[in-house]
Amino acid sequence: MLATLQHPTAWLLPARFMLLEMLMFDYRNSDLERYGQQIYHHYRKQGSHRWDTTVHQDDSGQYAVIFRHSFSKKQADGVKRTMIRDETVIRAGSAQALTEATFPPFQDSEILKNSDFFRSLQKDDIKAGVENNQQG
Repeated sequence: MLATLQHPTAWLLPARFMLLEMLMFDYRNSDLERYGQQIYHHYRKQGSHRWDTTVHQDDSGQYAVIFRHSFSKKQADGVKRTMIRDETVIRAGSAQALTEATFPPFQDSEILKNSDFFRSLQKDDIKAGVENNQQG
């Protein structure tokens, strides 16, 4: 059997499309299953890029903060699809642990820390600490 010489990057194109297909999925439903109910969300957009920050809380009270960078691109079939480029997840066992967590040096980290949602978590921690001191 004779081997046929192909262009050296011919194998890369199908692999690349396969990777893009793997990255395209309904992440909202996936996040609900993996991290619990979404309790906070903000996003910012620039061109075809989007940065989402979400906070989830599961049934056991644990928190997950997800920083996700995605971009939209028109595919060869003419359909515009959104793909995840980067994702960082921070988990915390309580609201206090979440407010004391070390966040990555992202612009979105500062937006989250300055949000009313995050401030309310900090106030709830202070109230819980005062109540615990009064009971003990």
